[in-house]
Amino acid sequence: MCGLIGVCGNLSLKDELFMKRLFILDYFRGTDSTGLAAVRSRKDISVVKMATHPINLFDSKAFTSALNGPNSVAFIGHNRAATVGKVNDISAHPYEFGDIVGAHNGTLTSANWSELERELEFDTVTDSAAIFACIDKFGIDYTMTLLEKGRVSATGAWALTWYDSKEHKLKILRNEHRPLWICFN
Repeated sequence: MCGLIGVCGNLSLKDELFMKRLFILDYFRGTDSTGLAAVRSRKDISVVKMATHPINLFDSKAFTSALNGPNSVAFIGHNRAATVGKVNDISAHPYEFGDIVGAHNGTLTSANWSELERELEFDTVTDSAAIFACIDKFGIDYTMTLLEKGRVSATGAWALTWYDSKEHKLKILRNEHRPLWICFN
């Protein structure tokens, strides 16, 4: 099962350190890859992801550049436990499609994933990528009608975190088959 982590608000250096700790703790929920989306402004979003342990990602120049608390308003993090798709940098989360950048915990059935791809009219590397491509192309309401066909855990489970640069909002949503905890400070 993948792990979703994140921080948003008036970020600072302490939030960078907190985010690194979250990645390490969350690693046990997904050991196949690690990724970060750092949102600075509506159109300034850095995504860095690798099929590796968080420590290896921390050592990359791209991660150091992206993780910049004083200039960021949100961090979206993900540790992947591959259930669908290959284990490689491309299949790592977060995914970017147009105005949407997001990460997913859960698994869709191959039929549900295929239905999303039929609507999109192109193939995606994972079911998660299909979800965010649909949100970008059709909006969340229509994407939800497609996902709600997975009303039982056997046909679809998901928790989603994404940033919509058009609306300049961080969004969080889940169905009843995946946990998602939110804390306010």
